[in-house]
Amino acid sequence: LRIIFLGRITRSKNILGALEMVSKLDSDVIFDIYGPIQDEECWEKCKRRIQSLPPNIKVRYKGAVEPNNVTDLFGCHDLFLFPTSYESFGHVVIESLSAGCPVLISDRTPWMDLEEQQAGWVVEYSNIDRFRQLLAIISEMGPQEYALYSNKAIEYANRMAGDSTVIDAHRRLLCHET
Repeated sequence: LRIIFLGRITRSKNILGALEMVSKLDSDVIFDIYGPIQDEECWEKCKRRIQSLPPNIKVRYKGAVEPNNVTDLFGCHDLFLFPTSYESFGHVVIESLSAGCPVLISDRTPWMDLEEQQAGWVVEYSNIDRFRQLLAIISEMGPQEYALYSNKAIEYANRMAGDSTVIDAHRRLLCHET
């Protein structure tokens, strides 16, 4: 299972929680972390946790990403894990979906219908056991089932990109309109 986390390295993005979530997986995992380190104390805790992970879980910190490389990065991974404590929109979620990379995110984003759309999974922020359960299920998916989620992720992203209500809400958010 190739997992990606892409976001600022801060407590609010819950990268330490993401490391805890993958820590109990029995399958082989490559977990790539991308993003600028903005909270050194948080990153030090992450590094200590990474050192204690079992050998089947390989974590690689890859640093910040140029915006024009984001889609390619998501396309090289099986899952975007993003257990964030808050997102007003979550641009990174739609970027992942548009690259065909299903998402496993917290319920602290506006992307609440992912399971219904078969584009990913939404879990209550504090329910680490449910995150772990879904990670185990995803890691056991066969190619056909995974392809279904990947294709549905792309379809969902394309629908959202053409939805005028989403576009208008996004414009208001970025332009600080009321």
